[in-house]
Amino acid sequence: MLRCVRWNPRWKSGVSLLHLGRATAEDTSSFTSQVNSKRLLRFPTENVTITPLGYGSPTMFTKESRMLDHIKDSVLVHNNNVIQTHFWYAAKDSEAVSLAYTAEPVAINELFGDDEVSRNSIVLTAILDDKLDGPALNPLEKLSKEAVKYQLDRIRRALDIEVLDIAFLRLPAEVIESSSKAVIQETIAALEEAIAEKQIQGYGFAFPSTSTTIQTETFIQNVLFADDVWRSGCVALQIPINIQEGLTFDLHQKKQVALFGELPLDIHVKVGRDVKPLNLSSVPEKLSGEEIALKLKESFSFALNVEQKYRETIHPANSATAPSPDDIAWAHILAYQHEQFNNFAEWVYIRETQISPRIEETLNALNQVEGTKEFAFAYSVAIRELLRYFDASIEMIARNLNQDIQTKLQEIGVEAETLQEAVIHTALSSNADCIVVGEDLPTRGGLMEKPKLSREIIEAVNSQEWQ
Repeated sequence: MLRCVRWNPRWKSGVSLLHLGRATAEDTSSFTSQVNSKRLLRFPTENVTITPLGYGSPTMFTKESRMLDHIKDSVLVHNNNVIQTHFWYAAKDSEAVSLAYTAEPVAINELFGDDEVSRNSIVLTAILDDKLDGPALNPLEKLSKEAVKYQLDRIRRALDIEVLDIAFLRLPAEVIESSSKAVIQETIAALEEAIAEKQIQGYGFAFPSTSTTIQTETFIQNVLFADDVWRSGCVALQIPINIQEGLTFDLHQKKQVALFGELPLDIHVKVGRDVKPLNLSSVPEKLSGEEIALKLKESFSFALNVEQKYRETIHPANSATAPSPDDIAWAHILAYQHEQFNNFAEWVYIRETQISPRIEETLNALNQVEGTKEFAFAYSVAIRELLRYFDASIEMIARNLNQDIQTKLQEIGVEAETLQEAVIHTALSSNADCIVVGEDLPTRGGLMEKPKLSREIIEAVNSQEWQ
């Protein structure tokens, strides 16, 4: 769940930040001493060592408790020493710190409070991104000198750190499309000042999801790498790297900057006439298609009867104070719209942003009325059971697509026990220096040490349509 943390008044005071230090050559080298496939990240002052896998790009709506475990396990269990935290762009003087996930600073605090993990051994990064349902900000509200300094200060305060190792900024589509140097020059000037003031060690840029590969590469070559724009403080670029894109990207090598790969488990597939998102996860088949259909039918029948009872008997007896029957109609709504949902990622977004919050509000309202308290419990059971099997019915579509993709990868020569391992191994075989992934991967350590896939296999993967 996405949350915002309110601005803390002490952040404007002279109170010292909790976690001092920065990633250093000596400490990162020591931490990664058991990793054979480590890479170099070149800061203006020194080179540090990074692991080819790090934490980042969490799946939307991952539970914060699970995220906390994933971050800590990536460092403590799998010896990953790259952590990417996530922030939303926010207008200056905004009330809230635009922290995307509250689990991230909690995990950092717990990790650095552990004697086994030194702040100086971890490359701590943050990416500034657009919030899907946030206010629309123009490029200058995100990238002006004043805006950049404001955002960096809020990131450091939210994470309670003295130095942020890399600040990544996702560039707005308008900047990419216009190929304007003026805005990016102002942004880089602010970031270079932050390096001089020892607030960050370096910075990097990520690119909007709407930009094509050609648009991104053209912008990098003609604008970002231009002599009157480029500065040595830019130490990294970040692009999506997965079986569908980014596998052969190599422009970063021109300036000897690191390449970070994001979204390794996310692609887009064609569903009917539409292109829709697909998360490449190996979902175990808990129930067969026939069992899911039967359970869904039963849960629909139960929930529809519960809602009908409310409309006919319970609400009339409590109409002055109880919620409207239209608020107790989710089974009827979903029954009518079930066939419209053919993409699990889209369904999860709708469920988490529209359906679940309204159901919770309704249940709270029912519990406030003496005559509907007992019904609130019955409706809670009925609707949660319905959503469970509604999830399963749509997830089955994604599972079938994922099984087809894993089979195709195996035919190409990408051998792995799970689809996740196959696609992460493929991403690690690209030109990336670090792939950031948020999912729980028990084989993180082993994947980092696997030999890269051959050029022929990568070319075969790259040539697939994956539709």
